[in-house]
Amino acid sequence: MSPAPLPADGARAAALLLDLDGTLVDTTEKVEAAWRWGADELGVPFAALEPYIHGIPGSQALELALPGRLDEAERAALTDQLLVRMADPAAGHVLWMPGAQDLVTTLARDAADAWAIVTSGDRRLAGSSVEALALPLPPVMVTSEDVELGKPHPEPYLKAADALEILEVDACVVVEDAPAGVAAGKAAGMRVLALTTTYPASDLADADWVVGSLADVRVLVEDGAIVLRPAAAS
Repeated sequence: MSPAPLPADGARAAALLLDLDGTLVDTTEKVEAAWRWGADELGVPFAALEPYIHGIPGSQALELALPGRLDEAERAALTDQLLVRMADPAAGHVLWMPGAQDLVTTLARDAADAWAIVTSGDRRLAGSSVEALALPLPPVMVTSEDVELGKPHPEPYLKAADALEILEVDACVVVEDAPAGVAAGKAAGMRVLALTTTYPASDLADADWVVGSLADVRVLVEDGAIVLRPAAAS
């Protein structure tokens, strides 16, 4: 079954759990440059790594792309080098994704204790994006250091819900741009709004709803709940 657009009367959530790269911020230039360097270091074409570079922790991405090629220590060391390169302010621009600044500004003002950022990057990489854009900090940020298993495993989103003290996880809405993140949100028992900012809608078919970007969404707080409505219906 294909995902639907957001309903005109909105989707209600007790908490909003947001992916970072590709959802709130555009770090494509930095991410691709780092992984191209990684491909050169490994002596493989960038095309061998490219399908795995978004939405999955680096060590997991390397094993998926090159099964058995690197041991755990080698994957960890290369991932650390990749993250250092991505976090370098000189490595490229960090930009707001469409609609993201308005959304997080509203959340920080009107739902300050009911949102989280859940990223496959580490604190260093997430911190570089936060600093570059003066992004408002949520009460909870889950990074790769906080979990044993990254997306597409549900642990990152379940950890965020627990930290926000949300007892009924199906009351959460996850916002994601990558298939691994959509899978993580659904495996956690949450509803998922997918954005076609990185992947086509056909790759995000397991989401509950699909829109182009956060520019197509208006976030409101009504009767203590976060409400996501189509921007055109607002």
